[in-house]
Amino acid sequence: MTHTPTEEQALIIAAVAAGKSIIVNALAGAAKTSTIQMAAPKCPANTLALAFNKGIQMELEGRLPSTFQVKTINALGFAAWKKIAGNPQLDSSKVSKIMRRLDPKAPWDLAKVVSSAKLNGLVVATRKHMGQGILEDTRPNWEALADDLDTTLVRDDPYTRERKDYLDLCRKTLEASIDESFTVSIDFDDQVYMPTCFGAPFPKFDCVMVDEAQDLSPLNHLMLKKLKPPQLIVVGDPLQSIYAFRGADTQSMPKLGADWNLEPFTLSVCFRCATSIVEVARTWAPHMQSPEWMQQGEVKFDITDDEGMWDMDSLPPAVTILCRNNAPLIKLALKIFKTRKIAFLNSRAESAMLSALRTILRYKKDLTLEQVAGKIETSRMNKLDNEDPKKHERIMDEHDALQFCVDSALAEGRDYAGLERLISELFQNKNANVWFGTGHGAKGKEWDTVLHLDPWRLPSKYALSEEALQQESNIHYVISTRAKTNLVHANLDQYREF
Repeated sequence: MTHTPTEEQALIIAAVAAGKSIIVNALAGAAKTSTIQMAAPKCPANTLALAFNKGIQMELEGRLPSTFQVKTINALGFAAWKKIAGNPQLDSSKVSKIMRRLDPKAPWDLAKVVSSAKLNGLVVATRKHMGQGILEDTRPNWEALADDLDTTLVRDDPYTRERKDYLDLCRKTLEASIDESFTVSIDFDDQVYMPTCFGAPFPKFDCVMVDEAQDLSPLNHLMLKKLKPPQLIVVGDPLQSIYAFRGADTQSMPKLGADWNLEPFTLSVCFRCATSIVEVARTWAPHMQSPEWMQQGEVKFDITDDEGMWDMDSLPPAVTILCRNNAPLIKLALKIFKTRKIAFLNSRAESAMLSALRTILRYKKDLTLEQVAGKIETSRMNKLDNEDPKKHERIMDEHDALQFCVDSALAEGRDYAGLERLISELFQNKNANVWFGTGHGAKGKEWDTVLHLDPWRLPSKYALSEEALQQESNIHYVISTRAKTNLVHANLDQYREF
């Protein structure tokens, strides 16, 4: 089916046809992928489309010309690295194995520090003759990486030793990981880290197109510079930059625009959201527009009854419930999962909760639920006392979610095994019509009806810096623009259980 381009789309297509390097600020629901598809025939035959993840890659492959190469960033890096290292084995547990080999008593979560070092392009000083990264191998940089993560280091480790020794172990682990990448194995971080920092030969393309550019990391930016395309097309939405906690550069798109001298364009017409929802979205994107034919839809900021309460009967049968935090979602799910078919957007939510619980309990299972509750609270207080305040939101959320499950299991007279079964039961329903997810997990998706649970949680009280507050604002924008027809606000403490 052929669509007539809008005025904004026509300008973008003409710029691509003229061989210009451009940056497109595409608001939520503004037909970004359709615009890419319409502009694609104007690109050189030797064009690379870079996708942020496998899902986006598969979508683009179905919509772009067969002459395009469509790859994820990791796949591009892996292919380049094979030209140097042959065919190293992909081992997702590589760093943990190296660390255990160097120190069998090392806390398991120190591997996250090494992963962060790779994502930030840190090359250890002893290997600088082999490559060049972004971060210098200095004690302050290692300290900063460790402080940005939730790792035990000294505090929760039964084998007491100095923090300095742990960071030295991380450095030695990274050194060994670099060496093994040349001959033995690589992990997913290495797929970008090794070819970018250690001189892998990247193929040449006449044009490179980058989707979801707001989510690129500094290392991804460096990889783009290695590609050196004559024409660069960057597409994304700075207002949907919400992955700083994963290492994304919060200024990714402005930096790309400045570094490559890209000509700016905008996609401002939202074809997803009803006009009433677009009016809400203008809180964050004042220039967002609706097409003339768009339905009005409905926004309800209050669905409580005369008693100031609400329940699931206040909503359509099919609804997606989104929240900034996981704990309120878990608490509401516990209230309704036996009477409604529910599911969670995050397919790893079950394993993540069970893993967090078992870690807090140090894998002890011969505990009463009262003892489990006590250990959860002790873990919460220890972490709040010792961790950086910017981590407190995540700490509270994780422990609250577990405590809600313990409270529910206690009310049902379950034991510890029953608690684990209860957590699993939350995630077992098929053919769900009530979905639960966080703002982060909802990005890239859309539904007819979205309930924003506890909107007062945005911004988080722990978001103190300008960058953190902007991330919170972006999450609010993302949640609101997932709704196509109906957007509803509701607070958990006003939910009627009976």
